[in-house]
Amino acid sequence: MRAITLIPTGLLSLLPLHAAWTPDEGRPTGRRYALDELLFTYAPSAQALLAARRMVNEAEPRRLLQVVEPQPTSAPCLPAARDEARYVRDCWLQEHYTSRWHAAATVESVRQALAEADVLHFNGHAAAGWSNPLRGGLLLAHDNIFTVADWQELQVHLRLAVLSACETGVSGTDLPDEVIGLPAALLEAGCGGVVASLWTVGDRSTATLMDHFYRLWQRKGLSPAEALRGAQLALRDQKAHPFHWAAFTLTGV
Repeated sequence: MRAITLIPTGLLSLLPLHAAWTPDEGRPTGRRYALDELLFTYAPSAQALLAARRMVNEAEPRRLLQVVEPQPTSAPCLPAARDEARYVRDCWLQEHYTSRWHAAATVESVRQALAEADVLHFNGHAAAGWSNPLRGGLLLAHDNIFTVADWQELQVHLRLAVLSACETGVSGTDLPDEVIGLPAALLEAGCGGVVASLWTVGDRSTATLMDHFYRLWQRKGLSPAEALRGAQLALRDQKAHPFHWAAFTLTGV
């Protein structure tokens, strides 16, 4: 399997380039996707990619911090959040697992817990900073946002951050060439890779995708990029439309 890292610029950063396709009647979906032929990762810049590779060599993914459906917020509840949390939790040793659920998922509590984590899994809502990327971020308890600007001021030591929420991978549209968004901010803060979404994702299909992803990564020993690809292919075979499986990308390594 050939691997490719894309550094999309401008509005191309909003497209799932791994889901590009050509007709192929020999396949169940009637399409041959780029994902069928290549292992995709993305990067905001070559410099950020080099920094991410250095971080991966230093960070072992042992200690998980899972943030689950922060509350209270003005956002709707997530019916599949508990199932997704269980899928992720089942792949981790108890002594290496920490969580912040509901009201415990405050900005300050999450910030403090990040200091002891190697992997972050966030399952909740996010605010996309379409017109002001620095103000976008993860929605935590009491409608407080852990913004892109907050991440840019933080220093972490994470092998991977999985942002299982809507539009966590988008950059702003006013200055799209600047590639400002959560993935770039987390890489800048000291994260080796970021799994994030390009659009408003389905709650149940995302939980299924994360179940496949963590089983392939933690139990089968695949790399995060290989595990995400495998999870997307598995979900695609169940729900062929790219809406259900193509939203998530891996930025970094």
